[in-house]
Amino acid sequence: MNETRRNIREDNLKRMKFINDNYDKRSSYMLLNNNEDENDEKKQKIKSKFITMDANKKKNFKFKKMIGELPTLEKLKIRRPDLYKKDLMCIRCNKKEENIKHIWECPIETNNLVLFERTIFEWLSTEIKNDSNIKNNDELLEKIYKYTRTEITLKLYNTEANTKLY
Repeated sequence: MNETRRNIREDNLKRMKFINDNYDKRSSYMLLNNNEDENDEKKQKIKSKFITMDANKKKNFKFKKMIGELPTLEKLKIRRPDLYKKDLMCIRCNKKEENIKHIWECPIETNNLVLFERTIFEWLSTEIKNDSNIKNNDELLEKIYKYTRTEITLKLYNTEANTKLY
């Protein structure tokens, strides 16, 4: 009964009406409620029912990220029209409106995204190589490499000319 009531209340929220139904609620809420202690080297889950203010802020950020409500410039213009001009564009490139999609596609951020990809791949490589249950580390890394790439770098480097070269 409680779960049904919670689902009904959730579905009645305005912010949830814009989310399509192609997501797994159970997995999403598992990720949302996963509170790992950042100070612990082993990253053991916190067993407490209550969370700290810092953990609550992190959970709130994860939720906003999950439903696409991070405070981009376009969201801020709606919240505070007295503070932000309507014609204000992305503060980095000043060419397009700043929304979630543009944050990842802004040409000024390309170098940071490439660095981010590299960091993710290096972390993944370390985790796989340190796991004794995985036999063919290099083969696995080769197969999952494409999943560590962002859309913007794929568009930049995987052109028709480059594919003919290889």
